[in-house]
Amino acid sequence: LEGRYSDKSENSYIFIGNKEEYLTGINTQNHKEERELDIKHGTQLVVYGSSNSTVMVDKKEKRIEISQSNVNDRFLIKGGKLKEWSIKFNGPTDGKINNNQRFNNNLLTGCLTLLDLSLDNVSIDIDGAFCEDGVNLVRVRGDINKVVVKNVLSDAIDADFSSLNFNNINIKDAGNDCIDLSSGDYNINHADLSDCKDKGISVGEKSKLTINSVKISKSNIGLAAKDSSVIKVYDLTTNSTSTCLSA
Repeated sequence: LEGRYSDKSENSYIFIGNKEEYLTGINTQNHKEERELDIKHGTQLVVYGSSNSTVMVDKKEKRIEISQSNVNDRFLIKGGKLKEWSIKFNGPTDGKINNNQRFNNNLLTGCLTLLDLSLDNVSIDIDGAFCEDGVNLVRVRGDINKVVVKNVLSDAIDADFSSLNFNNINIKDAGNDCIDLSSGDYNINHADLSDCKDKGISVGEKSKLTINSVKISKSNIGLAAKDSSVIKVYDLTTNSTSTCLSA
């Protein structure tokens, strides 16, 4: 089951409830935090997991660089506002996951999670993510200049309860969906997506998505809308994709 969780004593649990209640319950306080770093404007970066992972925050150059040493480590950026920052994440593409559930002990599905943030002209680069999501954006608003994601276990980009404008997205080799958007308003200027094992872009839970142009290749489904969601696309190019549109 997707909501299944097994603790260290191998007791199994199943999460029951709606997605909003689950995400609202993301726990950033009660579990052991290896490190907590202040970034800027009330924004914090929290590292969960091994002490071998490295994090560099350059406030002058507005750069965050994260190197994940263990596939079970998670990184959370929360609160405040980031303007003209770049975030780079490097992680392994294989290893042993402690539990067989979608989230970790802190209810984080993303190797990198952005929570309750305002973004202005921010760039995100992810290479290697052995988690349910490469990057998970939860209750995030603003403008993202560029997102580059490659070599991820499942979804490359997952956004929930957010209002986001993406200028440019480039994704290659996602084990599930390249982009998964839920419960929000989203705009994409241009996206180039390839080797999405399931969907290029999946939109659900009454979301609205407007796309100026998108290229999708080597995917199972190009664009998929569900749960009364609406996709408006002006320029769509597909190649080696089994189903272009699904609703």
